[in-house]
Amino acid sequence: MGEVNIHFRPRRDPADQVPRPPERTSEASRVTLAVEGMTCGNCARSVTAALEKVPGVEWVSVSPDAGRATVVGRPGAKLEAGPLVAAVQAAGYVGRHLSEDSPPTPTAVPNPWQHPLLLGGVVTALLWFGDWVLRWEGKPWQPWLVFALALPVQVWLGAGFFRGAWRQLRAARANMDTLVSLGSAAAFGYSVGQLLHGDGHGHLFFTEAVTILTFISAGHWLEVRLQARAGDAVRQFVPRALGAQVDERALPGPHDRAEAGPHHVLAGRLGGIPADAE
Repeated sequence: MGEVNIHFRPRRDPADQVPRPPERTSEASRVTLAVEGMTCGNCARSVTAALEKVPGVEWVSVSPDAGRATVVGRPGAKLEAGPLVAAVQAAGYVGRHLSEDSPPTPTAVPNPWQHPLLLGGVVTALLWFGDWVLRWEGKPWQPWLVFALALPVQVWLGAGFFRGAWRQLRAARANMDTLVSLGSAAAFGYSVGQLLHGDGHGHLFFTEAVTILTFISAGHWLEVRLQARAGDAVRQFVPRALGAQVDERALPGPHDRAEAGPHHVLAGRLGGIPADAE
């Protein structure tokens, strides 16, 4: 019989295999930015990718609902706010360095889509109800009534999309704001032209323009709501679960709470979790 070589690997502490943010070596290795223009998770990913390309950056955490980005540098590296702000602006967003005197990130951020979505939802439902149930179409006053109802939605609800699309255009980029702005503005602009200079027989797309804004805003509202609920659930669960002990040295931010959510990294060591549940 031939020889059989058996090699044993030393047992490792499972806690050492848990990935965590780098330890904070000095205040100079951590920079916090205020980022304006993020409306969804894809925006947060774009900002994260831009910041990770800056030399000396090891770890990035972006919160779109709070409008903050935390950047931690590699050991021994000193991060400067200037290149980080420039990277955010090159990605099509507005960045600003937050000093130590700046107010802390709020734990509960109001949903910015709630009130605009309420207006858009009411107007959209009224317009579709008028077209399909009340049979407004064909009435001589219908085009002007629909225009008057759609205009506030186009201005207020569409403003966020138009600003985001303009910032992306200046950076020679495009995102969801660009698509939404093009679709809604084209429908609304064509309808205004038909209303002012048409023969009165063409179909107007005010309802469609408002519907585009309302449905996309509803998606953003739901996304922010789910992010907040997920973050609250994790913040309540982790300190109690599995006898968790948070490693303060691994936290890049204030130590009085743990950031959690789809775009946060929970810093802490939960210890080993046995596969046989014993």
